Amino acid sequence: MAISELSLSAELQPSQPPPSSASPSAPLVEPNPTLRALLRLLDDADMGAPFIKLCVSNELPRASSNSSLFRQPSLARALCVEALAMSASAFVRHSFTPLVVQLSSGDADFEVNRRFLLEGDSLEANMDNLCKALQWFIDTTEHALEQAAPPLLRTLAAHVFNLLGPQRRALATHIVAGLLFHCLLSPPIAAPHVHGLVRSEPDDRAQRALKLVVEGLACLADTRPFSRDIPSSRALDEVLDLNRGRVEEMVLRLAHPSLPGE
Repeated sequence: MAISELSLSAELQPSQPPPSSASPSAPLVEPNPTLRALLRLLDDADMGAPFIKLCVSNELPRASSNSSLFRQPSLARALCVEALAMSASAFVRHSFTPLVVQLSSGDADFEVNRRFLLEGDSLEANMDNLCKALQWFIDTTEHALEQAAPPLLRTLAAHVFNLLGPQRRALATHIVAGLLFHCLLSPPIAAPHVHGLVRSEPDDRAQRALKLVVEGLACLADTRPFSRDIPSSRALDEVLDLNRGRVEEMVLRLAHPSLPGE
């Protein structure tokens, strides 16, 4: 595939007015203008994707069977967050705006931390709502990737798998899951008003709901239990356990689009 087909500017679109309905979100890093300017310069010289791949290669573990790549602050993570935000914004808005708006509408409550429950709240009902919301986001992620996965995401996934080879496929899967959930999806879900999914900053309850969904997706990417942080949320662990195999399949199809099922 020619580098021009991976051009970051190919999917760059001016901010389109999001739905005028609700708003949502929780804190996450806002766009980095310096990195975006650098990426645009590199892209003008057809060097955007190669430079990002070089940075990812430099941070891949040489011998370890584990990696915090895309989970801890690093140059590769910062570049991937910005490049995916620039090149896949239409994909994210089209796929996830309806879910974000619904979670932000206030029609249902999703709080499962006893410290934040209000008088009259039902922990059981909220837990059921959150489990359903998390499942909706997982289902939507799988469907959206099957329909039109962002080209840069595919390229980076294939790059990681190629470098690590078949003997380290489990590590490659772990790393690409981090790229998908930590770099592509978490920022716009956690701060949708910043990323163009909604017009205005969500209220505190909506921010908490979106933050919990982001945490659930992070747990899914990192293969760790949600209940480690919130003991009352074991029902969420069941949702995560049911979907771990699906995430592995999503990641493998990203890196190898010719696999059956896409």
